[in-house]
Amino acid sequence: MQRLSQKDGAPARLLAEVTSASTFGARVAAADALGRIDGPGSVRALAEALRDPSPHVRSAAAQALGELGARGGVEALVRALKDPSPAVRWEAARSLGRVANGRSAFALIPALRDQNEMVRIEAAEALGAAGDRRALPALRRSLSDRSWLVRSYAAEAIGRLGAGSDVPRLSRAMRRERVDRAKVGFLLGLYFLGQPLGLKGLVGLLESPQSAARSAAVGALNWIADCFSAALTDRAFLHRLRRAGRPRRYRGVSQGLPSPAKR
Repeated sequence: MQRLSQKDGAPARLLAEVTSASTFGARVAAADALGRIDGPGSVRALAEALRDPSPHVRSAAAQALGELGARGGVEALVRALKDPSPAVRWEAARSLGRVANGRSAFALIPALRDQNEMVRIEAAEALGAAGDRRALPALRRSLSDRSWLVRSYAAEAIGRLGAGSDVPRLSRAMRRERVDRAKVGFLLGLYFLGQPLGLKGLVGLLESPQSAARSAAVGALNWIADCFSAALTDRAFLHRLRRAGRPRRYRGVSQGLPSPAKR
């Protein structure tokens, strides 16, 4: 998103509107605009807007702080993880994942126990992207979450953060998993840990009777191809994969994709 410069007194107007405009719609619009304007004034105003009586304004303020990538807003976002509105907590978790420093990553760990499924999913995804291994014990516990989506995102995050010692844990948890769509996260986690089973399993899921699992497997394989296309030697495979043809076209082609180094 393009950042704007502070000219013509517009920031001063927005700084006032985000907390004092008479309608929540005007305060939301001001928060959205401040998310494109760098500066400590924007961060302070958005942090204050996280106390607004409207959850719509609080959510917009949390999103804007994430778009700014402002580390000065971390403390306010951490407080927002306890907001009564699930939408605000979700947006706060998402924005903390964008800021991704040690304080923000560690603060996300309790969000893995949030009552709301979407907040737990966002926390798992953000922790995997943040790269803070202190989250691993909590993510491992999330492999038993009641939500298959949380289990899947937690498994992928463990793969991003973990080491070879996590391979047996992910393998056991995946064997217990009954939802094919959830297995995509487990297989990506194993792939990130350098296990051939990860890639082969994703190709195998293209034959799943669950359409959501097939679609997610295509997405995961496309992501791998996009990330490592420079290393691919099988250009015909890359072309077929991007066209996302019928599942049978992918049989036996996993050798066309590279495996990451084992850790």
